[in-house]
Amino acid sequence: MKRFLIVLLLLCSLFFVTTESRGGGGGGYSMTSRGYLWYGKEYVRGRDLPDNPNCRCPMCQDLRASYYTAQAQRAKAKKRKVAYEAEIENAVTKLIGTPHKDIPALVKVFQIKKGSNFVLLDPGCGDARILIHAVKEYGCRAIGIEINEDTYKIALAKVKQAGLGHRIKIYHGDSRKFSWEKADGVVMFLFPELISDLTSSFRVLQSGTKVVSYSHDIPLKGTVKCDNIYVWRKK
Repeated sequence: MKRFLIVLLLLCSLFFVTTESRGGGGGGYSMTSRGYLWYGKEYVRGRDLPDNPNCRCPMCQDLRASYYTAQAQRAKAKKRKVAYEAEIENAVTKLIGTPHKDIPALVKVFQIKKGSNFVLLDPGCGDARILIHAVKEYGCRAIGIEINEDTYKIALAKVKQAGLGHRIKIYHGDSRKFSWEKADGVVMFLFPELISDLTSSFRVLQSGTKVVSYSHDIPLKGTVKCDNIYVWRKK
């Protein structure tokens, strides 16, 4: 009996020492605003894993659970970011046409003389609706640039359908890489960031050339707004 009690006491002592070393019973760790303080070392929830991967104390279990939850949330956030960036990239290049009802007012700003050789440039021409209207109405010439291949093909088809292939030229590519020297006027419906990038191309325009933007401001001194149309004139 005495020997049994000694063995029992030893086992109890070993149990309490092990429990305390793992932080159990509240004796080995304390709560902080960010996680746990365990013998002078702070473990932040969602960031740190416990030193002992096999420990089943409440602190270690909570740290593991919060860490893996945070990892999963970060992975989801990364996927959402990639999907969002892809959506933005697609939005920049896909067809978002100028409303047909506003096109006459846009073209009228240029005061094109009917039958003249006036060259109207649309960098980001979409389906070429603005250029087709201008050529039909005033008999001028037109150049369109479209970066999206599918939309470029639509523009070619629209121009051909209108029978204006001899007056309108559509190019596939980035409008920032084309020369604008031949333009007597520039019309655009583009995202503000792209308009800012294109302002460097305005330098080659002839004096008096108008740049007309639908819906979005032209970030240059002297730009005038009229309703939803912004006009800048090269001095």
